[in-house]
Amino acid sequence: MKLRTLILAFDLLTSNVAETCGVSRCYVSRLQNDDSFCGSSTFWSNLERNLHIVIQNRRGNIFEVEAVPLEKVESLTKLTSTLKPAA
Repeated sequence: MKLRTLILAFDLLTSNVAETCGVSRCYVSRLQNDDSFCGSSTFWSNLERNLHIVIQNRRGNIFEVEAVPLEKVESLTKLTSTLKPAA
């Protein structure tokens, strides 16, 4: 959910997230779509450390990214705040 929220809010490419974090696109896709798969601590550390690079490599400039309805981001944010950190 957290990764899905980031990708949605910043219009990120799955391939950029994967490349920056050193995993496959399938791995990132699975993290977004499979609620039982939480990813490795190494992945989350890499994402946190390189988040600025991932956002810098988004599809377009921040002012060119289509706005996401606030309600959608808020609902995803509420869901992610109830999640436990990856072990």
